[in-house]
Amino acid sequence: MNDVCAPLGIVFTPLELAESLVQRFHLAEQWQSGATLMDPTCGDGVWFQALVNQAQKSGWTPSAQDFGRLYGAERDTENFTKLKQRFDQQGWPFFSQNLLLTDFLSPNPLPRVDIGLGNPPWVGFASLPEPEKQRWKPLYRHLQLIPNAKAALSGAAQVDLAALVTAQFLHNNWTAKGPVVFLLPRSLAVSAAHRPFREHFPASLCEKLPKAFPAIGTTVGLEVWGPLPEEGLIPEAEQASLNQAQLPPKNTLPPIPVPKLSLPRQGINTQGCNEVFFFAKKPVGVEEALLYPVPVAKNWLLPPAEWPVQRWVLLPYDRQGRLLSPDTLSAQYPAAWSYLRSQEERLRQRRGVLIGKRIANGGWYALWGVGPYTFQPWKIVWPAYGHKHFVPVLLGPQVWVPQQALQGYCAFSSKNEALRVYRKLCALPVEETLISWEGAGTPSWAQPGKMQHFFALKARGKAAKIPS
Repeated sequence: MNDVCAPLGIVFTPLELAESLVQRFHLAEQWQSGATLMDPTCGDGVWFQALVNQAQKSGWTPSAQDFGRLYGAERDTENFTKLKQRFDQQGWPFFSQNLLLTDFLSPNPLPRVDIGLGNPPWVGFASLPEPEKQRWKPLYRHLQLIPNAKAALSGAAQVDLAALVTAQFLHNNWTAKGPVVFLLPRSLAVSAAHRPFREHFPASLCEKLPKAFPAIGTTVGLEVWGPLPEEGLIPEAEQASLNQAQLPPKNTLPPIPVPKLSLPRQGINTQGCNEVFFFAKKPVGVEEALLYPVPVAKNWLLPPAEWPVQRWVLLPYDRQGRLLSPDTLSAQYPAAWSYLRSQEERLRQRRGVLIGKRIANGGWYALWGVGPYTFQPWKIVWPAYGHKHFVPVLLGPQVWVPQQALQGYCAFSSKNEALRVYRKLCALPVEETLISWEGAGTPSWAQPGKMQHFFALKARGKAAKIPS
């Protein structure tokens, strides 16, 4: 196969952990009984090693015919070389038509198999290299992992690549005769972004493995699809987790009706050029009409009415959220335009599909996430990244502009509407619900994708629930 690429999101599985799961789910015994098995992203072959080790511990030595029922794919040349060396060094037959140097997500001749095992790569869609985003957007949509093409195009979808690999395997390469045992980011089982994955590919078992990978910060989850071992064959301590999938319930709280303008949002995004647009002190000479205060973490130590401005952002937009033209900037805001022109080369180097289109159309000084909502005088703002407490504040009438993923917010044109929603939001057990979704202390703590479950969209005089 010629579809060979650089590695993505590799988190190598400790052999001891792989062996424990092979033993727990009796995968070696099923292999001995004639089952076919596949690791769709097999790396250097540690899961195959675990299979053979467990087989030998049970007194069975796999034959060449048995190795002929192992399948896998690996996209990285170096890892694939290590895989082949592992087989060669131990005298295992290597079936080149079964174990392929290729990207599993690309068209390949791998068949349907009875059992899946492995640890697919962990990386969010927004962090993928641009070529991979373009290649896999249609597959994300085809497998119904994202709500629409725009979500993928913007890079806002936080659906992990591990979810895509898992969905592709379950959809195309599994006979459903045996179990699929995958180690995955725990977010697949609990985050709002992965709700479509859970709805379309419901697991038989989901468990949290907090100490599985001590060297990484991401919480590890074990998910299993298909038949589970007989109850008597599972250690008693594990029975509770087998009897219920540990998935967060859908929000059943009464949603707060809001207009489209006021739906939860992230702050503005500079697409990698924060130092160009953000300032610790108000820049001298730049027209104040284009400078706006930005909340910082220390502000939450004080009542909102006493917040000092400790950070500023330059927004070359009008109050309707439209990018100002070069002619308007040069005529009405010459200092700001002169500053932006001094940063033009840097700003033109930004990468991304949508920002690339704006740059190509002359908007090389544009930002992402700016609209009429940005300039509304009243906002409910909360820390959204890495926190363990939900602390919303009501700001206004001065226009504050939240920053990217650090803060989430809802925007309002009137104080009365903002106050109504603020009171309702404070009355809901938002913090308890977010904690139940296991986001405390993580980047996804109170991001808009989670917060939307507390709101309903006002439509034609009545509230319509925001789609999950």
